[in-house]
Amino acid sequence: MKQADKKADWVKIGPLPGLPYAQMICEVLAEQDIPYSLTQDGLATAYGFTGTNLAGNKAFIWVPQEFAEQVQQIIERLIDHI
Repeated sequence: MKQADKKADWVKIGPLPGLPYAQMICEVLAEQDIPYSLTQDGLATAYGFTGTNLAGNKAFIWVPQEFAEQVQQIIERLIDHI
């Protein structure tokens, strides 16, 4: 998984409806050489669960500001309800 450190000029995109959706999006970002960092909030993070869609569990993708619009368009194409 291609990840990078968060920087001051990076933006948080989300919430996404769970880790599986976020990982799918990150695969597309990696294919397009877009730097990203994946984070999660909620019960799964607190208890170390992965790959779950527990209530209140949300995933976020951080990307450099210059890629934010492009990433938002990718998300809209992949997940029509975000």
